[in-house]
Amino acid sequence: TVTLAATRNRISHWFTEGLAVLQEDAPRSYRWQRMLAQRVRADQLFTLTTIDWGFIRPRLRDDREMAYAQSEWMCEYLIENGRLPDGIEPHAGPVTQNSGHLRPNHRKPLYSPEPAKA
Repeated sequence: TVTLAATRNRISHWFTEGLAVLQEDAPRSYRWQRMLAQRVRADQLFTLTTIDWGFIRPRLRDDREMAYAQSEWMCEYLIENGRLPDGIEPHAGPVTQNSGHLRPNHRKPLYSPEPAKA
């Protein structure tokens, strides 16, 4: 709901799910790491056009899980490279329903706030 409110409900399914997974307090599982590596090697990653279908109507047994893993990975890339859409910003403080800020709490902070000047 944070991302939906921040974008006025104009956001892709994969993006909301990827951001939600980033907010979970757990590192990427070994299973997901293997799945991503296998799909990269086989050139079978979802495209931006097909990834939502991995959630909505998966064709293969592990497509839905792969869609979550790849969405998280894509969001992580966007955050690390400063490519988040306007209105959605990484934040080192608490996340609220109306803040529009994202903070992957299981990874190091994206940036540290400057110390207060005395």
